[in-house]
Amino acid sequence: MKAKLFQATLWLGVWCALGCLIWLFNQPRASQAQLEAEYLARLAKQTPTPLPPTPEPTPFRVTLAHYERLKNGLTLAQCNVLIGMPGQELSRAGAGEYEVVTVSWVNRSGSNLTATFQGGRLMAKAQLGLQ
Repeated sequence: MKAKLFQATLWLGVWCALGCLIWLFNQPRASQAQLEAEYLARLAKQTPTPLPPTPEPTPFRVTLAHYERLKNGLTLAQCNVLIGMPGQELSRAGAGEYEVVTVSWVNRSGSNLTATFQGGRLMAKAQLGLQ
């Protein structure tokens, strides 16, 4: 049952993406000259502002212990609390109880934890290189 539900959700996401692409390609397009003129006009109106200094990133590290604490059925908010920081949303498809969201927590080394939520609840998790 879960496999069919996941497959149906996946197909719904594919059809939604396809519909968006068809809509996008049917929109009127501006010429390259128009785009350049608009860009230069916007650029002329802008005044350069200095960027604030970038704060040093906190030395957070997702670990194998974090991965092992995550259990199926937890919400994304509960997972964020257990891990200690919010993850980066990678994808979202479907709606309501059929919505599938994939979130990842990545270390500087590239090791990571990826979790998939369906209907707001953890349904799968994976890790690569966590210690």
